[in-house]
Amino acid sequence: MLELVLPKNYIKVLAGVVGMIFEQFNGSGRHVVVEAKVTETAPDDLTVINGIGPTFAKRLQEAGIDSFQKLAAASPAFVKEAAKLADWQADPADWIEEAKTLA
Repeated sequence: MLELVLPKNYIKVLAGVVGMIFEQFNGSGRHVVVEAKVTETAPDDLTVINGIGPTFAKRLQEAGIDSFQKLAAASPAFVKEAAKLADWQADPADWIEEAKTLA
């Protein structure tokens, strides 16, 4: 399933454009109301992954990794940089593999 998440103002712009298109083809001068529903999903709890505590989870979320699916798709180098991991700390490849099982 592909879910497109956009800021709320993009939805309003899109609804306006679609409304203009319908009005153009409608020809009757009546306005067409288009409603768009924005679904906001809560981020996954990344701390269930072995080695990710609250600090690493916060750093990953700040870098845009807020779900198991996004973590599973990330590269180890990006995860290491996003979490600000030192060489002696956890291996991000292990986090990615565990995220794949949870996604």
